[in-house]
Amino acid sequence: MAKLALIINRDAGQMRSVDADAVIEAAKQGGQRRLDVFDVAEGFQSAVKGALTSGCDFVAIAGGDGTAVSVLQQAREASVTAAMIPLPLGTANLLPRRLYGDRSVQTILSEFEGYQPLTLPAGEVAGRYFFVAMMAGAPVRFGQAREALRPNRKGRQPGLAAGRMWQGLRQMTQPRLRLCVNGAETRLTRRSAIITIPGGLKAMRGDADIQHGLEHRLVGEGDLAGLALQSASLLSVGPALDGISETSSDPARLEGPKWIRLLLDGELVRARGPVTLSYVEEGGRFAAPVSS
Repeated sequence: MAKLALIINRDAGQMRSVDADAVIEAAKQGGQRRLDVFDVAEGFQSAVKGALTSGCDFVAIAGGDGTAVSVLQQAREASVTAAMIPLPLGTANLLPRRLYGDRSVQTILSEFEGYQPLTLPAGEVAGRYFFVAMMAGAPVRFGQAREALRPNRKGRQPGLAAGRMWQGLRQMTQPRLRLCVNGAETRLTRRSAIITIPGGLKAMRGDADIQHGLEHRLVGEGDLAGLALQSASLLSVGPALDGISETSSDPARLEGPKWIRLLLDGELVRARGPVTLSYVEEGGRFAAPVSS
């Protein structure tokens, strides 16, 4: 019988409106599974450490992409071999969608014991991992606009959303980002948006083998308009990103303003520029359907 550790972050995206007890019951599967529950409300670091050292076979993460990536980084640092199961209970849910498509929380928890281990590469920037994509430039502002319209403890903030959208539109016409790849031998021209994908766009969509390195894509204005209309959801607009691209396995450098705002799998990070983008061959170990 598999042993499952469940990490709960009640402040993450959809967890604010989801009954945590219902998630716990789904994880128990009618009492037929060994389950330990760890609530980050009692301390994030201690909860994650408790889950990772519980001798579990799987770690399910009831939270958002940011919670999942933080758990994965700690698992890597502690050389934990348990397979991770990031549940779609955050806001963007890019990582669960990358792994499980449109499967619900209940479906994932009912079938994960039949999944296979899958190791995914990651990108690393400013000490943070990303498994799906890093966005820089205008898409960050569009993502902030989306977040301001979502219900949370402060309520919806349409004024803030409009301001962020306006800032994003301005960045579309005032490109400031430059990307230096492959030992700075290639300096990609100034752009208003850059997307970096570990393993490549096709692998992210699950229809091709993962390639070695980071795939950097310079986004055109047409793609940016799509990102704005679709709330910076890369997985939905990914097929349209067929513009200039460059792949690097060596660290790349992103240059631009003094402070560069990034979206790492949907989570906002502010880093002092220039920033270094590195490729991590074995970023994290997941439980995933055989078709992934």
